[in-house]
Amino acid sequence: MSYISHVGEEIQWTLARHEACVKLDQSHYFFSLRAPKEKEHEAVMLNYRLTFASKGQEKLLKEMDELLKHCSSFLVQKEEEKKGALDLTMAE
Repeated sequence: MSYISHVGEEIQWTLARHEACVKLDQSHYFFSLRAPKEKEHEAVMLNYRLTFASKGQEKLLKEMDELLKHCSSFLVQKEEEKKGALDLTMAE
């Protein structure tokens, strides 16, 4: 099952349990999805990044995170302060 999400009327993207979504920081998200090609069994991987104005929208972004946890393969990227390394943690 997949879902279509949108911001306004022009920005739309697909959410699916088998497609990746990574929260990069408080307001940046990275999505990957497979778009079908003309020939059967071929697909093109599309990657895109969305940035939301987070000031004053924290509650809505938290709700969006909950939706993404339910509708996609959602990861939260956390930066470790001591080491500076990136820790990708599955949010489930």
